Amino acid sequence: MKYEVMKKLLLFSIVILAFVGVQAQTINNSGTKVVIPDGTYVIFNNLINTGSGAEFNYNNDLTISGNWTNSNSAVFTSGANSSVIFNGTAQQTITSGGSQFRNVVINNTSTTDYAIILGDDMSISAQLTLTDGVINAGMYQVKILNGATSGIGNTGSYVDGVVAKTGTVAFTFPVGDGLVWAPVGIAAPSTSSTISAQYTFSEGPLNWSASYMCDESQMQYTSGVEHWDMATTSATPAVTLYWKNGTRSGITDLTDLAVAHFNGTCWEYMEGTTTGSVADGTITSTLPFSSYSPVSFGSKNRINPLPIELLSFSSTCSGFGVDLEWVSASESNSYGYYIEKSLDAVNFKEIGFIGAAGNSNQLLNYSFTDENVEKQAKYYRLRMVDVDGQFKYSSTIVAFCYEAGAPVIMVYPNPFKDDLNIIGENFRDENTIIYVYDMLGKIIAEYKVENLNGSFSQIINIHDLSPAMYTVKIISGSFNRIVKVTKEQ
Repeated sequence: MKYEVMKKLLLFSIVILAFVGVQAQTINNSGTKVVIPDGTYVIFNNLINTGSGAEFNYNNDLTISGNWTNSNSAVFTSGANSSVIFNGTAQQTITSGGSQFRNVVINNTSTTDYAIILGDDMSISAQLTLTDGVINAGMYQVKILNGATSGIGNTGSYVDGVVAKTGTVAFTFPVGDGLVWAPVGIAAPSTSSTISAQYTFSEGPLNWSASYMCDESQMQYTSGVEHWDMATTSATPAVTLYWKNGTRSGITDLTDLAVAHFNGTCWEYMEGTTTGSVADGTITSTLPFSSYSPVSFGSKNRINPLPIELLSFSSTCSGFGVDLEWVSASESNSYGYYIEKSLDAVNFKEIGFIGAAGNSNQLLNYSFTDENVEKQAKYYRLRMVDVDGQFKYSSTIVAFCYEAGAPVIMVYPNPFKDDLNIIGENFRDENTIIYVYDMLGKIIAEYKVENLNGSFSQIINIHDLSPAMYTVKIISGSFNRIVKVTKEQ
């Protein structure tokens, strides 16, 4: 038996040496021990490492243009001089199976929104280098282990999902959402802690009214554009928020800016010192945190046009285009709403106008239909203009509209307080599975629903959950969709 294993190992080494510098090869190991010889530079397409007793050991540079698949029963071992370079030109999937990478380089030039898809948690013990390509973590995490480091990312490479860092050193989380890169940093924790962060390109809970600020004399509202969800196992060091596009973030005056923290009931004023400019800069909290949860930008004196006083703003795909609907909580000297649209979440153009009531303390409903529907993600925001010409932006929402006959998922309201409605249409399989995950990836609810004539409707009552960001995963046959939702107080 020992001879047979050694024979397989020798044959594998010969095959690897023969194909050094040649791509489009698949390494398929099932139940054997594989060692890549030191000094061998290996270029290959896919790795499949499966089966009890399967090992894949390397201490050199591996360049992979396809998928990395390591099952839970198999292991891979990264040596001190090892690195894995993901440099595909199409979307790649990484499944670690519980093993750790040492050095990872993301340099995927795919034109898809997400270059890398995680099949489970990805743990890195040395260095994560983000050069090109966005990582879609979904319900999983990118874990930067104790002693490991990572760059902050760039506009074309970051993690859409949760990044967790363990240790006692300062760290900047390379996070973003969709097409938006928005890092967040922490000072050095006082004790060893695992701190996680996730960025969401939408408003935090209860952001729009001064009545939800813990102290109205210090802060009037928080961003209607973005927020970060943070969690910790112990220490709560100072937080640094980044903005990479001041126009998108609604930042016009640094002296009016503050760090804000939602404690589950109201937004706490965390003060802050700024660097950079209104176009590109940072703000670091100067008051101590007692806990973590959503953090965002705050406006001290209503100068920065961070939010708009809307109760809701939503989109629905219809046979006529994208139907936009919004409800205003109150209006004072309002002139109207300019509807703006973008295909990249950065560059917006005006596509319509709806006049406002002017002055009202009643709930008012508005609607607009965008009949020009591109076959890609579409981002919308409202610019509410007063009669004196001053304006504020709403939060930005995204609409995904599909061709007739394709599966459609609707999750609303978002944010929600008690009940969450999930509707699915055009499904071929008999059943749909719905999972609800917390920010740490733990399943907190699971539902199996029957598709009747290709459709289902499910009301999820999770009123006992704490206010935070949650992930809903919907699976029906080969269909798989992940939606981020926010629970309000």
